[in-house]
Amino acid sequence: MKRKERGEGYIDSVIFFLIVVIGLALIVNVLPVFGVKQDLDQFAKAVMREVEIAGDADTGNAAVAAVIKSLRDNTGLDPEIAIEAAYYVEGTKIQMDTVFNVTCTSSVTVGGFGGFSGFEIPLTAVASGRSEQYWK
Repeated sequence: MKRKERGEGYIDSVIFFLIVVIGLALIVNVLPVFGVKQDLDQFAKAVMREVEIAGDADTGNAAVAAVIKSLRDNTGLDPEIAIEAAYYVEGTKIQMDTVFNVTCTSSVTVGGFGGFSGFEIPLTAVASGRSEQYWK
């Protein structure tokens, strides 16, 4: 038996349109996470390079602090920064050719559909380098 109901195609079109709109809303909410992750990776690499040159794991070092401040101003990110090395000289100084890691940790809020507040996604970027400074 054939059904001949008028408006049947209209309901299918409305449902398809709603699915497309919900999919677009999800994409718009999730895509910024990838941009923030890329910025965080670049942040970690820039700090790593400055620590390589300065040879000092102290984020209070003038050169390292200037780079961190510049990056925070340019990217809008304010991550927690941890610098870890296997061997230090005189406190926070990293001896030449010693491997160290710079870890930047931040979080991004995803979601926010209507009255929902969304949820936090933690992001971490790690960059490894070798000190280029010789300490006597």
